[in-house]
Amino acid sequence: MKLFLLTVFVSVSLFGSQGSAQTAMTSVEARPAPSITGRVVASGGNFPIANARVMARAVGVGGGPSSTQMVMTNEEGKFQLTNLRSANYAIRVGAAGYILEPSSSATSATFYRPGEEVTFRMVKGGVITGRVLNTNGEPMTLARVRVVRVKDPEGGPVRDTGGGRDWITDDRGNYRIYGLEPGAYAVSAGPPNAFRVAATPGQNTDTAFTYHPSATLEGASLVNVYPGDETRGIDIRYRIQSSNFVSGIVAGNGTASSRAVISVTLSHVATSVASTIVIPAGPNTAFSFDSVSDGAYELTAVTALGTSDAAMALPQRVTVRGANVGDVVLKLTPFGSVTGRVMLETTTDAVEACRESNVASPEAVLITARRDKEATKQIPAVISSLPVEAQPDVRGEFSLTNMTAGRYSLDVRPPNRLWYVRGITWATNPQPKFSLNSLTLKQGERLQGLTINMARGAASISGRVSAAADGESLHVYVVPADTGALRYSESPVKPDGTFSVEHLSPGRYWLLARTPAVGDTAKTLRRAAEKANLAVELQPCQQLVNYTLNLTH
Repeated sequence: MKLFLLTVFVSVSLFGSQGSAQTAMTSVEARPAPSITGRVVASGGNFPIANARVMARAVGVGGGPSSTQMVMTNEEGKFQLTNLRSANYAIRVGAAGYILEPSSSATSATFYRPGEEVTFRMVKGGVITGRVLNTNGEPMTLARVRVVRVKDPEGGPVRDTGGGRDWITDDRGNYRIYGLEPGAYAVSAGPPNAFRVAATPGQNTDTAFTYHPSATLEGASLVNVYPGDETRGIDIRYRIQSSNFVSGIVAGNGTASSRAVISVTLSHVATSVASTIVIPAGPNTAFSFDSVSDGAYELTAVTALGTSDAAMALPQRVTVRGANVGDVVLKLTPFGSVTGRVMLETTTDAVEACRESNVASPEAVLITARRDKEATKQIPAVISSLPVEAQPDVRGEFSLTNMTAGRYSLDVRPPNRLWYVRGITWATNPQPKFSLNSLTLKQGERLQGLTINMARGAASISGRVSAAADGESLHVYVVPADTGALRYSESPVKPDGTFSVEHLSPGRYWLLARTPAVGDTAKTLRRAAEKANLAVELQPCQQLVNYTLNLTH
């Protein structure tokens, strides 16, 4: 029998994941109502934040008004998202001057279902302030100031830098941009018309942005930002400099719908600072970026995301050195996809202790595929930030789209705590390349016949890791004692030393708590778990709580 490593719900893949700083959860309670309710509060003082924006998006079910909803918190910081469809929701929270409280355990996106209650805790964001001066050293009124985060607090590159925060200077040339996430930022300024799209491609302008302190993008000095701190004196001495155009066409979009649009992105290689323009799909797919300063860039394009016509243009490197770059051809190629079916096994010998009032539906299952970190580095930010997620329909059928060439880790969130993944099989022959829970795709490859079998009777285990040091990055691994089992799981340890692993199939396991190591495999984890020899026998539906797990060094 093949061995699969499957990550479920709060578990984290052994082979890498991408974080989501905008979906941290601190508490969840079951509620019978078909709504998601909760509060937004300031961390520390725990006082409510009024007029915060709470935005919910049903994941894996396509776009449209029926899949999104936004509400504002009241004076008590409370909110209620009502009339929700049966789905998993990603929630983003925004409040002037605040950011979500960082969480070391938020290593993957958190999703919510109707009936849950959640509390979002926020802290004051960072601030960048300074002045913009013109070429004569005088205050520059109504100058456009933009800050773009290019590195995270650990110094790693930020992949979704297509957008930024913009501001306008006052009559003294001052600006103050607040509510910033921690990290390193590129800060730039331009005249009031700096964001205007040129009407005549090929006609140079003098509206290229000047970066702090008085440089092109290549020579910019990055500005570090910390939560709750104000970084002052980030002055910019604007200078008139020539800029150029990058232009070309997008080819190979003949299969796209006439209603589709094509997004073309120009990304600076060193910083990932990007600009995106949208053009209609059709016979005339010319594009042009103006006000481009000298440097090395990557061009790419995407269209019809989330549909069978989804396509992308592989990154193409261009270098601007004092002259326009024209006649670039971006050729669209199809995205890959994986289609399959979720099977909820309902048998006459269902476990009595697991009986539930509501019948589970495949529509409550969430399937996500996370790109391998190394593969993510090889594709542009606009592509790497695309979610790969699917919610099965009432028949259990699903389709994962927006997939580029590379390696993916499959995660499955069962319909509720009573269910677990019994196994994963392929109906096709020969079998696709599927090792553990890691799936490898070629560009444009469309795999079919993935079957995910789920059964009722899941067990769980929660407790605390002893001797865990503050700030130490630890994971708890649940390793099946039976080598033929399909049930490896893992979960991060929270800052307070607690952990929780859910959706486990009944059986005998070894438990292991340690710092994740590069190159961890099922074999290395099994050897370490056997050596630690901390065994538990989980019965159907058992919830083992208050378990003390010794740290393994």
